[in-house]
Amino acid sequence: MNVYSPESGCHTIISNINSSAIRNAAANVSLWQIGQNCSNIVVTNNEICSIGNNCLVIVIIKDNQDNIIVFEEIEFMQRNIPCEGDPVLLPQIASTFNSCQENVNDLGGTFGCKRCSGTCAQVINGKTYTKEHKGVDIFGTVGDNIHSMYGGVIIRASLMCPPGATNSSNSPSFPSCTTSPPTANKCVDDLGNQVKIRSTIPGHGTMEILYGHLNSISVTCGQNINQGHMIITMGRTGNFLQGTITHTHIQAKDAGTQNIINIENLMATKFNISPSGNTNTVSVDSGIDPCN
Repeated sequence: MNVYSPESGCHTIISNINSSAIRNAAANVSLWQIGQNCSNIVVTNNEICSIGNNCLVIVIIKDNQDNIIVFEEIEFMQRNIPCEGDPVLLPQIASTFNSCQENVNDLGGTFGCKRCSGTCAQVINGKTYTKEHKGVDIFGTVGDNIHSMYGGVIIRASLMCPPGATNSSNSPSFPSCTTSPPTANKCVDDLGNQVKIRSTIPGHGTMEILYGHLNSISVTCGQNINQGHMIITMGRTGNFLQGTITHTHIQAKDAGTQNIINIENLMATKFNISPSGNTNTVSVDSGIDPCN
């Protein structure tokens, strides 16, 4: 039996057994790891919780009378593309540099009224935020591959910055297709080089998902792509300051109304907010497997 490892969270061994009678009778699960590839695997409470490589495991399941009811090989296979709804494997939120006097674990990289010096108002765990952030900032390093969250068609693939530019004049003309970079020494939009994809998402309708601050673009206008397609690499173009943490900004609009949509609702990975001293922290919800 071949089973793909979860992107994050944990994967219950018994869930891979097709027989409901065996699942109901299972009282104890033992795992024997075979080979060096299993060195990074973490097994707790009869679950596979992380895996670094493809790994062959012998699974032994016993009933309440200590009888063996399953003795089977299962190969847990590492994913090489994100689950549908995620732009990278194991996405993490990048914090906002020096915003609202928050520390590096605060919420400026998440969607909503999570920053300061604006006109909104939201209190989270006793801390007040007053500025909207229209997307999520996915943490990484320059050159990291970013994948399409959903299949769709490329409706913008724009080089908005000359090579090496990290600041912005914010006067975009938004060319539809890939163009030569501007000749001025600044980007012509705060989001820098960018790609937009129109996707029809079950339960959400047709959305336009924008990826910004890119280093390079690997798709062209009008191209049809599948979920998981490598579309761009992470960069530092647009309104980046020297201390800004490297990230890809991703936001979504309803294709019909053009209203901003909470992009976190379209992501497979979910995030938790917790109080920490005089600030808040954001972390991945490890109890959710985004691939299921």
